[in-house]
Amino acid sequence: MGPYRAERISRLLGDAEKLDSSDFFQMHFDVYSPQAEGFMAILGPLLPNTEQGDILFEEFYKRLYREVFGTGGLGETAVSYLDKQTGIFVDFYFNFDQVLLSETSAWFNGNRGRCSTGVLLRRHSPLSLEPGERCSST
Repeated sequence: MGPYRAERISRLLGDAEKLDSSDFFQMHFDVYSPQAEGFMAILGPLLPNTEQGDILFEEFYKRLYREVFGTGGLGETAVSYLDKQTGIFVDFYFNFDQVLLSETSAWFNGNRGRCSTGVLLRRHSPLSLEPGERCSST
């Protein structure tokens, strides 16, 4: 599991001087995602201003890891199996995020040369800016 939720709770606790039961109630229902925040610097400008951002992010995220680890790596069948029949993407999402957000990931040929995250973000965004853009083979 990743540290996202623990980091979020630490931020919420760190900002408070005194807490009561209503504060913990609000924390329990807090749905802010530090995970999504990591991707939003690139993805944000491509999304409409909507209250459905969480749904759009989840759909984008699934398409992105299927593209990078499936189409561009292990194969679509293997990644589909891992996604539907195992908990690997749920259990190790933080590790996959580190790969997807790294400037020097081997999955991107050391410099995101094979498939830049920007290209993938635009391709898998609900508002694709350049529909014909494809990953290069180098």
